[in-house]
Formats: sequence, structure tokens, C-alpha cells
Amino acid sequence: LVTAAFSASGENQVHAARLLGITRTTLRTLLKRHGLLARVAPTMDGAAPRGSLSIQ
Repeated sequence: LVTAAFSASGENQVHAARLLGITRTTLRTLLKRHGLLARVAPTMDGAAPRGSLSIQ
């Protein structure tokens, strides 16, 4: 159900949480549990967000 809502929302966490009737924080916990949420997501240009850790 979580994966279906996340996909149906275009991977928009706020929209998916609203579809499920849960908070975004709860959704993030569930997404992490299912391995669907990366620890540090890249930005639109492919660069890591400022202040994020990178492993080289």
C-alpha cells in the first residue's frame, strides 16, 4: 500500500502521505523500512545537497 501510494503520487512524499492519511514523517519511516528512501537524495542537477555527506 505504501509503495503504491508513493508511486501514484509521483514519489511526492506529502501527496503520498495525504493519500494514506498519515503524516509525512510516518511515511518517511515506512519508506526507509521498505528501502524506498535514499539516505541522501541527489538534487535535480545530480549534485548532493549542500551539507550532505559523500563517500569517496
